[in-house]
Amino acid sequence: MKAKEIDRLKTVLSYNILDTPAEEDLDKIAELIAMVCEVPIAIISIIDDRRQWYKAKVGVDNDEVPVEDSFCQFTLIEDRFLEITAVQDDERVKGKPAAQGVDGLKFYAGVPLKAPDGHNIGTACVASSKPHKLTEKQKKAFELLADQAMTLIDAKRSNQILGDELKTILDRQKSILKKSIKQKESEFNALIQAISLSNALVQFNPDGTIFEANQIFASYLGFTSEELRGIHHDELLFEEDRKNNKAFWESLNQGNFKSGQMKRKHRSGKEIWLLATYNPILDSEGKVFKIIKIAQEITSSIESRKALQKAKDDAIQLNIQKDNFLANVSHELRTPLHAILGFTKLLLEEETDTIKTEYLNAVKTAGDNLLFTVNDILDLSKIESGTILIEQLEFDLHQLIHEVASFLKIKAVQKKISFTVEIDAEVPKWIIGDKNRLGQILINLIGNGIKFTDKGYVKLKLERVRENTSQVILKFRIQDTGIGIALEKLSMIFDRFSQSDEKISRRFGGTGLGLNISKSLVEKMDGTIEVSSKEGLGSEFSFTIPFQRGQQPIEKSKEAAVSFTQSKQVIKILLCEDNEINQALVKTLLRPANFDLVIASNGEEGIQRFQEMDFDLVLMDIQMPIMDGYQTTIYLREKLHTQVPIIALTANYMLKEKQKCLELGMNDYLSKPFKKEELFEKIYLWGDSVNKKQLITKTEEDQAAEASVDLNVLKEYSCGDEAFEHEMMQMFIGQVEKWKTAMDNHMAIADFKNIADSTHKMKSSFGVVGADTKDLINLEDLAELEDIAGIEAVYSRVIQYLKIVIPFLENKMKK
Repeated sequence: MKAKEIDRLKTVLSYNILDTPAEEDLDKIAELIAMVCEVPIAIISIIDDRRQWYKAKVGVDNDEVPVEDSFCQFTLIEDRFLEITAVQDDERVKGKPAAQGVDGLKFYAGVPLKAPDGHNIGTACVASSKPHKLTEKQKKAFELLADQAMTLIDAKRSNQILGDELKTILDRQKSILKKSIKQKESEFNALIQAISLSNALVQFNPDGTIFEANQIFASYLGFTSEELRGIHHDELLFEEDRKNNKAFWESLNQGNFKSGQMKRKHRSGKEIWLLATYNPILDSEGKVFKIIKIAQEITSSIESRKALQKAKDDAIQLNIQKDNFLANVSHELRTPLHAILGFTKLLLEEETDTIKTEYLNAVKTAGDNLLFTVNDILDLSKIESGTILIEQLEFDLHQLIHEVASFLKIKAVQKKISFTVEIDAEVPKWIIGDKNRLGQILINLIGNGIKFTDKGYVKLKLERVRENTSQVILKFRIQDTGIGIALEKLSMIFDRFSQSDEKISRRFGGTGLGLNISKSLVEKMDGTIEVSSKEGLGSEFSFTIPFQRGQQPIEKSKEAAVSFTQSKQVIKILLCEDNEINQALVKTLLRPANFDLVIASNGEEGIQRFQEMDFDLVLMDIQMPIMDGYQTTIYLREKLHTQVPIIALTANYMLKEKQKCLELGMNDYLSKPFKKEELFEKIYLWGDSVNKKQLITKTEEDQAAEASVDLNVLKEYSCGDEAFEHEMMQMFIGQVEKWKTAMDNHMAIADFKNIADSTHKMKSSFGVVGADTKDLINLEDLAELEDIAGIEAVYSRVIQYLKIVIPFLENKMKK
């Protein structure tokens, strides 16, 4: 063993006194490191020649690993910050046990913990089972927090050594006391002198006045030692802290030891923080005759913690602002989309010209795909929680390519560039997958190619990579002769909000989300995506996805036209809607049917119309001037005491919007853009007299279930196929029973891992039927914290919730 390593191990050995559970502050630093670096695992550890043992940890169960199995040994060798962004490709660590398996580590970064003598005693490290890369700001914050961890470890060692030394000396003094009180005082004074050389030290009379303070303590407060003599402890405190000082000193005078982090007032008036101990010293009769305070300044540590907490609070506030912003954006985007798709559908029903029909279908395809994209971007609960669902339905791949190409070719023609599609003969026609998501990817990538190409061509090539009896792997290539991408920008081209150049952003526009969303969707389909490009010479984006082969073409019968004579009597409807285009659309949709429609442009006008005549139904827009839909509904219910059904019409895509509408007294909810069939279904459901009677007798349980189950989610997946919806409901009910049995077993033996795993799997099933997943998320978090009491309380709440949801779904299946 080299001399340098022997010296390091001696230093590590001097920290063996710390082989106890980590202090709370060290745990908090580990949590802050994980939060700052945005990873699930953070460890603060000490390393000798045999093992790496953890002083603080986040996201791991074990307390130590052999040195030969650790990643951190290489951080010590490098003697600097070490980041491994691709563990599976790094020869040093890819064979380590922690890197194995599906959940093996994919990312690691570490910082050495350097003792005051210059030797590395251990590391602070972060890791993740997913690919990751730290930003420069994250690296800097990581290194600062690692330094703070080393400071706390060293301070603990120093205080523990001093405490042990103090105890040893005091024990010795007890025996010496019997022989000579003078000798005791002499040695005790020597001890105090020794401590004062490396620590802030101050001695108080029992009444709290200072009679001795060393220069270290005086400098902390901006005084000299002489200036502190005779000052009372009260004068070192801020006004708001003095009220508790009397009780503090009474406890000290009873011989009680005090320690902790304490705020004190600097001479300038600013606050400083000390990690301090107050030690009552007893005379031979057991009475306190003085109190010794030993302290170290930790102001920078406290300020760093406050800064991080403020950053966290700011982030929470930013999230609230973001939700409000997204709600407004949702309304502004979905309102015109509602008009575009509505009028396009009306034109398609009446148009007979083949060319015009093709154009209208292209508009509808574009609108539908835009709607899917808008929904994904706006519904953060899906994107940020990773709960985007991928359908597995059979569809005509060639037809999808034709639809996408028809839509995009118009743009290519406008730019006078060539756009062609080449499909290998081996590519199957019918496959099983998510048609809409695949179309979204193609529109994003091909649309980018056309957007960034001013001359030349854009090509879509589709080829079969390989296949077996049930599965086929397809590769999509999008080639262009456009502006290309600089080499140094290729690595970040798929990052969120990233574009290859600010000039490009100014010239071509765009959010920088298209490629990131495309990559996420490809990976959700178990595929891979890559890019190759040369600046000025064009680019090629290619992605490969496995699909199940379709067994046979699905012949779908045309949807039966909605009957406009389902109601024998006229249904009188009040529409509260400020948007003139949407007024015209609803008026056009309802014109052929047996409806009497009255339009109000705001809530105040709607209330006036409601008081002037009788209505069977109210269609209520949410965002209106003067009085919005919420205020109008409250007035109708609480002031006019009407039970006339109210259906919310809103362009807000958030689930909480629906819950709010139902809580305020509305009876149903229709999200813009809606289909004509959906509007008629709601009107016939709530508009006739039979259903109005049912409305009055509706149970509280039904209202509670409707408020917490969004069946529109399932309807979106089913495309109106009720048999599919009932099958999904039945599968959900069966899964709930199996989950309850498994959970009861796991909870009986406190099997936290399986509690978390089974709850995580259940979240997607809740999402499919539109059930509330809030408590499931809480259950998963509590399982990670191993809080069995909390788990039992939340699980009981979930069971009560399911007692409402299950009967509600069973009733839906009977209809």
